[in-house]
Amino acid sequence: MISGEEERENTAEWMTKKERLDAILAKMMNVGNVDGSVIAPRGGLLIVSRVPPEVDDRIVSAPFSSVTVAAETAFVEMGRQGRSGHHRTCQA
Repeated sequence: MISGEEERENTAEWMTKKERLDAILAKMMNVGNVDGSVIAPRGGLLIVSRVPPEVDDRIVSAPFSSVTVAAETAFVEMGRQGRSGHHRTCQA
């Protein structure tokens, strides 16, 4: 007899990466107070999403990616400032 855990592991082995990511988003939707979620790399190209039908996931993936990159940059810069004890200026 196969246990539930073994069955999940066997199923995961045969799932594509996109299917595994979609399964993660499905779990996030079950958390509550989550209306939608998107996975997109830094460039904003949509990989997988779970959003309401009235939302165009391709349109929201780029701005969310930009916000994530900006937050990551701020986090890194704050870490540098904290270690050195003085302000650093970001240059593009």
